[in-house]
Amino acid sequence: MKLNWAPASGLDCADCPDVEGVLFDNTTFVLVATDTFGCRAETTFEVLADKTRQVYAPNAFSPETDDENSVFRLFPGRGIEAVRRMRVYDRWGMLVYEGTNGWDGFARGEPAPPGVYIWYAELKYFGDGTGILEGDVTLIR
Repeated sequence: MKLNWAPASGLDCADCPDVEGVLFDNTTFVLVATDTFGCRAETTFEVLADKTRQVYAPNAFSPETDDENSVFRLFPGRGIEAVRRMRVYDRWGMLVYEGTNGWDGFARGEPAPPGVYIWYAELKYFGDGTGILEGDVTLIR
């Protein structure tokens, strides 16, 4: 028996009975099976993509330590390809950090004072699109 999956993009095999793939959008598949006599059967079904996106954002960090919490960074999870840009602002709205991901707790070349800082991040989603995420982080010295 010959099988044919369409569309095949994103699937690990276009002619296997068991397929796996990564979907970024809802997709309607057509599976055509043809036997050795040329008899053909076709079915159509829709697979709904799970568009859940996850990012872990610590709520505090301490730059003067040598452990994992010495730099404030976001940790992309499911559905997130990358952190494109992150900005961190102090309580007066002054920009203290702008980069791709990783504030070391310094502002204008000096250690930033302890306190709560606001951050905004532009995220690149797997597949297509971007999004904005925001939050706050406490700097502890």
